[in-house]
Amino acid sequence: MAQVEYQGNKIIFNDIVNENFIIEVRDYLKSLDNAIFDLSNCKDLHTAILQIVVVFKALKSGEFILPDEDFAFKKAILGFDICENDIN
Repeated sequence: MAQVEYQGNKIIFNDIVNENFIIEVRDYLKSLDNAIFDLSNCKDLHTAILQIVVVFKALKSGEFILPDEDFAFKKAILGFDICENDIN
């Protein structure tokens, strides 16, 4: 199983996703207007990738499929409120 898999507008993150995928994920998202981020099998997500996916959701359209466990990246995603941020 690859750490990051791409299926149309769905990006699947598996296990531990490190900084080696920052550019790849960013470049893939450039062609999308909306994305589904499947993190259900992810155990750790590099903070730069976390920033990319959260900002993508705020600027375009995104949906998260989150793991059952309370990993730090899950708490960050659930705690991010675009109403508190001026990113336009």
